[in-house]
Amino acid sequence: MLEAAVQAISRGIPMGADRPRLLAVTVLTSMDQKTMKEVGLGGAPKLTVVNWRNSLEKQASMGS
Repeated sequence: MLEAAVQAISRGIPMGADRPRLLAVTVLTSMDQKTMKEVGLGGAPKLTVVNWRNSLEKQASMGS
């Protein structure tokens, strides 16, 4: 998923230009806890997404 997003940005905007930043790709709605474990992610999908969101918000508020 991330690779496809990076490729889409690369195709649309040349290097050196003011390109968008890719922050995150969240958990797919079709993923359950078993699927997440298979791809190396632990925890319940909803809790994982909430934790990621909180982390991104904290980083954004700190100027990171």
